[in-house]
Amino acid sequence: MKKFSYSSGIVTVLLALLGVNFKIQHWPGAGIMLTLGIFCLVFVFLPAALVNNYKREGNRRNLALYIVSYLTILVVTVGALFKIQHWPGAGILIVIGLPFPFLVFLPVYLYVTSRIEHFELNKTVFVLLALAYVSVFSALLAINVSKFILDDTLSLASVHEQMSAPLGESVSAMKDIPVKVKSDANELLAQIDRCRMLMYAATHTPAEEMKNGVQYIGMRDAQNIAVEALMGGEGISPAQQLKEDMEKFKASLSASNPSPAFHSLANTLLDTSGKDSQGEEIGWDVLTFGGRHVSWVMNYLEGLENSVYMLEMAR
Repeated sequence: MKKFSYSSGIVTVLLALLGVNFKIQHWPGAGIMLTLGIFCLVFVFLPAALVNNYKREGNRRNLALYIVSYLTILVVTVGALFKIQHWPGAGILIVIGLPFPFLVFLPVYLYVTSRIEHFELNKTVFVLLALAYVSVFSALLAINVSKFILDDTLSLASVHEQMSAPLGESVSAMKDIPVKVKSDANELLAQIDRCRMLMYAATHTPAEEMKNGVQYIGMRDAQNIAVEALMGGEGISPAQQLKEDMEKFKASLSASNPSPAFHSLANTLLDTSGKDSQGEEIGWDVLTFGGRHVSWVMNYLEGLENSVYMLEMAR
């Protein structure tokens, strides 16, 4: 058991370090190595190490401490992995992981160690410092976007919003747009507006502020709101419906104008590939809305609306 613990620990450290290095360098395979590293830590190395130490100690009174220690590391590390990978539910796991070591692990640790005669105080100090580090690490993962960046994103969304009205009027004045292109464009625009209204509703934005534009949504900015508003529910989600309408509109544009240059432009403006910057397939809805701040999502929707108008005009 001891040899297995050592070997699994070495493999876990190597996978985690390589994954972090690849992630920093934006190299392909980073997500796979990080996921494997966390998996080995939580489901291979940690159980083996805890069981080995528990058997060596031979004190059943400390069983609760071992179980709580495992659960604490599980919650914190899995939450960090979900956050780094931008998977749905990351925000919920971070919210659980932040107080978990203090509300669950620390009381059990203090209770168990208080019953051990001549227990060394420096061990408790070390544990408290480790918990403080975990708390800071989790908080940095939760607050990983500068307020200035969010404000700039909202400003850009506001510019897109101001452009949409004149662009829409220009498209409405054009009489030579094919009926199929026009019909599919209107369906896509209606779905964009639906997603926009769902975001306003999820952030509890008053109706009078909605009339003034997206810049007033800044005070309600948060991550994972889009996951709940656009990726949840029964049946096809609003995000998936948006993707289907985008692909349908691209198909009608391609049929209307077979030019390779125009086809490339449509694919760029209406990208539904779901591949991240490293070329890994993670799903379009997860890539577009998973873990995204409200300001970014609103900027995306406003920009997408203008892209539809411009493609109609250029078809």
